[in-house]
Formats: sequence, structure tokens, C-alpha cells
Amino acid sequence: MQLVLSAQAIADAEGRTFYYHWPVGKDGRRQFGARLDELWEYTGGIPIDEPGPTPMVEFFSQHGFGDLEPVRNEPVISLTGNGAIPALGDSRDWTDMLPELTPTEEVRDLSAGPLGNLGPEFIGVQVRAHPTLTHHLTMAESPVEWFIGRMLAIREERPDAAFYLSCDTSSAEERIKDAVPGVVSVQKAGEYNSRQGLIESVADLVVLSQSRQIIAPYVSTFAKLAWHMARRRIPFETSKQFIPAKN
Repeated sequence: MQLVLSAQAIADAEGRTFYYHWPVGKDGRRQFGARLDELWEYTGGIPIDEPGPTPMVEFFSQHGFGDLEPVRNEPVISLTGNGAIPALGDSRDWTDMLPELTPTEEVRDLSAGPLGNLGPEFIGVQVRAHPTLTHHLTMAESPVEWFIGRMLAIREERPDAAFYLSCDTSSAEERIKDAVPGVVSVQKAGEYNSRQGLIESVADLVVLSQSRQIIAPYVSTFAKLAWHMARRRIPFETSKQFIPAKN
């Protein structure tokens, strides 16, 4: 969504038509199991079935970011990448556009259950523990034990504290729920990047964004999406950083 929204913002600011290719298929590393319009009621661009012309500019975080200025006047600007594109001219910040998106009815229905059981003052917790899909720094700096310790510390200060848990493995989720009673979560049924898995992930984002604080893994963009959905008006905490709510 960072790439899509930041590209749309540039197209809007430059008076261009925005087309996007959202690859759908069974290759979980390269393709999505669900269309974009199965996750969000997105109307900001025109979907196309095939990638556009050979990309002129790449925006892959591991390779650094490209520069749009040299191709600004080209009739077609084709982009590829996995991160947000730096603003060009008067383009909007994608983080201001994200909260304006409406999740699909299927996502809203899935998130409604936990939201109805949590009350208005719950804390959102996102844990990354998958042994092969989690960044090594995330595993090292924010292990499951850190989350358990932080949640128990909060419970000691506030015995009535409610927690919503978004977790990527059932074993880690069970460990946390055993150690911290009363934790609420969406029951996961979908595999990684499958249609159901993506719908469950967006439902997690919806619930996390409505919490009163997010406790997140170190070096993970998922919880940051929820924080931006909340317009950064709630505190955001990792094992290495605490960011207060935006006034």
C-alpha cells in the first residue's frame, strides 16, 4: 500500500492517470492471494492485468530509492518496488491517504468481533515470530519473551488492561495467551499471503488502528501501517523506541 498510495499521490499531483498492477496468484513471495479490491474499497487508480513498460525507476528498500525528477516529463513513468516513493512536487504524503481508505465489508465483518469484545481502551500488540519470514533483527531485538514481559508489566500497573494480539504463528500466540490471560485475537485460518490470510491481516490492521497504544516488533512495517491508519494519534512502542501520540 505504501507503493500504491505514494504513486497515486504523485500521479494526482502531476495531473496523470494512475494505473497499477496488483499481481494475483499462488506464488506467495511474488504474488498476492487476493485482489486489492478484496481488501480495500480502493478507487484511486485503474487496475491492469499485466505489468507496465520496463520500469524506469526502482524503489526497493534494500537497493535504495530511485529519482523521479529525470523522468518527470516522460509520457509514461513506470515504477516498481516495495516501499513508499518520495514525494514529488506537491504530492500528498501516502500516510495521510491511508486513513481515508475503507476496508471491504468482509474485512470489516472479521474485525467487528474482537472490537465488540475489547472495549474502548484496549492495547494492540503485534508479534512477529515466524522462523523464516521474520527479519533476523526483529527476532533478536523483540522476541516473544519481551512482549510477554511488557504486557505483564502493563497488567501489573493496570489489572483491567485489555490486549488485542496480532501474531504470525499459532505457537507464539498460544505462549502469549498462556502467560497473559484474557488476550483477544482473530482466529487465523489462512496461509501466508493467501486470500484468507490477507483478509485476516487487514482485519488485524483495522483493530490495531483502533487501539489506545500499539506495541510492535522492532523493524517491522506492518504495525506502522496500523499506526498511520490511526493518524499517529496513539503511542507506538517497540523494544527500542517509544513514540508518543501525535497532538
